[in-house]
Amino acid sequence: TLLSEQARVAYLSRCAELSMGLPVRMTKPAVLRQFRLLEDCLRLDYHPTTLPSSVQIWLQNLRTEADAQDVIEPAQLSPVEEDILRVLREEMDVAVTPTIQDGILSLRLVMGKTVLEVLDASTDFYITPAMGGQKLLRADTKLRQRLLWRRGWRLLTLVEDEWAKLKDDIYKKDLLEEVILGGPRRPSPIHGD
Repeated sequence: TLLSEQARVAYLSRCAELSMGLPVRMTKPAVLRQFRLLEDCLRLDYHPTTLPSSVQIWLQNLRTEADAQDVIEPAQLSPVEEDILRVLREEMDVAVTPTIQDGILSLRLVMGKTVLEVLDASTDFYITPAMGGQKLLRADTKLRQRLLWRRGWRLLTLVEDEWAKLKDDIYKKDLLEEVILGGPRRPSPIHGD
């Protein structure tokens, strides 16, 4: 359930009044990350809430301090992402930056303004028994994708399990070409060694 605009303003006003998350050096990293995501969401919101000046000042201070003090190291590539990077570079001759940082978001497999997200079946999806076991994206994955899109990134996705089934580089290259060109997605056959 989403907060009404009135409830959102009241909540944020109380956070500003208490200077939540400030000073940044006294805030736990996990809590700081949530406040930074909140600030990003509010700044990039498609339907922005008109916020009181005290809230705007609090959010600006939070962002400025966090940017100055918080050191975010991009996460290392997973073995699947390393393999995708290898195929993109060696088999397809695509210029790829392995990792970059865009504010609070760590981006992997960046090609210009395009990001290839490798989704993990166990951490990026949940299964809903009410819909016959259908896999749906988790809320935090959707939020990440929405923030990337609002920051101007083109987002491509590939499910890690699809990649793991492929044993030959030619099939991996075909799958990547399909994803990059935005063609129709279909279950990939399992190919032998």
